[in-house]
Amino acid sequence: MRIEIFEPSSNANGITYSVQRATASGTTVTCSSSSGTYRQIAAVTIPTGSDSTAYVDEDRPSGTYCYRVGVTNPVTNASAFGYGNPATIANPPTPASPPTSLDARVTTNGGFGTTLDAGDVVKIAFSEAMSAPAAGAIVRAQDADGTVADLTCGTNATCVLNASSETLGGVVRASQTVLTISLTANPTIVTSGTTATLRIGATVVDSAGITDLSARPWNLGGSADIVLGSPD
Repeated sequence: MRIEIFEPSSNANGITYSVQRATASGTTVTCSSSSGTYRQIAAVTIPTGSDSTAYVDEDRPSGTYCYRVGVTNPVTNASAFGYGNPATIANPPTPASPPTSLDARVTTNGGFGTTLDAGDVVKIAFSEAMSAPAAGAIVRAQDADGTVADLTCGTNATCVLNASSETLGGVVRASQTVLTISLTANPTIVTSGTTATLRIGATVVDSAGITDLSARPWNLGGSADIVLGSPD
């Protein structure tokens, strides 16, 4: 909450103002000395040569607050306050969640029937609009025999988002929520299992550069489907 403090231009320099706050009831329409229990939260001195300054009361929880600013007369020792209007802090928004995958599948099997290889197409539907993956973005998957391999945008795959709505698995998905990974070469083997190929039915175990529009990374642990299956 930002409190603006003004003083008459005729005031002496170096006067310290007391900024005070009270928690008010939700029905408060004006702030006065009876609006609640006021407590000092800051002592502010307006800079020499200026007639105003500001104090920011940060990180207030939800509620209604009254603010007042006062000064003590050095001669009479009497205090006088000016009151602001009630300030209501609404409930904070629910923090946005990182994207999750709702459907992951091999939609085109262009090479060997049981392995991910050149010619295959993988589609992954996300819970929200995604950023177009840059070259070097990676989807890392592991199959049942322990082989770990990378599908890398711009290296062994082209990666694009749907520009308009697209149906995947019988569900219509909004634009920018379906990532299509078209393999132009075999996935890059990171760790060889029993056979040095990535078998279809591989589970996505990591990713890099797969983010939503706010740069939040793919939340694999919270995803409903991370298995690249065919059929799925």
